[in-house]
Parts: sequence; structure tokens; C-alpha cells
Amino acid sequence: MNLFDNEEAAKDAIFRALAHEHRRIILEYLADQPEEEVDCTDVVDNLSLNDTTEADYEALDIQCHHAHFPKLDESGLIILDVDKDTIHIVRRETIEKLADLIDVLE
Repeated sequence: MNLFDNEEAAKDAIFRALAHEHRRIILEYLADQPEEEVDCTDVVDNLSLNDTTEADYEALDIQCHHAHFPKLDESGLIILDVDKDTIHIVRRETIEKLADLIDVLE
């Protein structure tokens, strides 16, 4: 099912994506990237610098690849390319607006 065929389902998916602090940090990072394709390692590196849970790098990498990146992919904001280990920013304008909202709420 394409989440954006149903506006309510799309909103729910985005709110689920925002539910975890790590995904909010990831979205803020992605909003600042000039390129549409971002290396997953760069995202994990940034998360490790901004993580407040004090998780080690390997744990963050596993969480990102098995939970956070797929959840963001499900939301329709990004496309995760597992083979290339990259994230393609699909809805940049929405990501930027969400990042602004995250900044206001923090």
C-alpha cells in the first residue's frame, strides 16, 4: 500500500516516524544535507555525536539499519537503499518543515 494514497495513513506514518528521538535527530540531519542521496554511515556518525542515550556506535548503527531507517522509509520521507547503504531524500520540503517543528518543540 502506498501510504500517500490515504492522507490519514500518511499522517500516522509520519507521526510514528517522529516518535523516537533518534529519528528526529536523523530528520534534522537530513534536512541540512544539500544532496538528495546520503550515505547511511554519515547519518549514523551524526547520530552518535548527538545521541543523549549514550549508546555505543555499533548499537546505534544496528538500531538505525534495523529500526530507524526502515521506519523513515515506511513513512515515505526517504527511500532506504540497502544495497548501496544510502538514503534517498524523497520529500525534502516535508523533512525541512518537520525539522523546523522539531527545533521549535525542543
